[in-house]
Amino acid sequence: MILVTGGAGATGSRSVIELLQAGHEVLVLDNFSSGTVEALQAAAAATGRDFDCVKGDVRDGAFLQRVFRENAIASVVHCAFVGGSVAGVSGGSGLSPLECYENNLAGTLILLQVMEEFGVKRLSLEVGDAGGSGAGAADGSVAAVKRMVADVCAADSSWVVVSR
Repeated sequence: MILVTGGAGATGSRSVIELLQAGHEVLVLDNFSSGTVEALQAAAAATGRDFDCVKGDVRDGAFLQRVFRENAIASVVHCAFVGGSVAGVSGGSGLSPLECYENNLAGTLILLQVMEEFGVKRLSLEVGDAGGSGAGAADGSVAAVKRMVADVCAADSSWVVVSR
């Protein structure tokens, strides 16, 4: 099973469709701060396949542990990125840089820790257009996430990570 974090958002729901069309079993995790039930319904309609969704936040380690314990997660597609407003660049979420860093860095850190705890070391970072306007890259938090993941991979060669 592939866990898709932020699967109810624009980038995540596109990933869900691609995975379902490729025949994978998918579990969506989203806190619905920007994702929608309609996006998930559209993914199911586009593929003719059902999938489960759990409501929660990647920053909640105990919740993530329960998700991994209760499901046979083999890999993760991480799409739970938000953008904000930096130096006049307006992002879709309207979050401050500190809020973006907290969501993006803390969320990814906790996700990586839980993945390692459960021996799941296959990750796809689906950054897309965080926040809808490129602000995710402008606020620097996505670049910091990529650096953190690169450091994890450098320390442990058993990780398999792709970034799109």
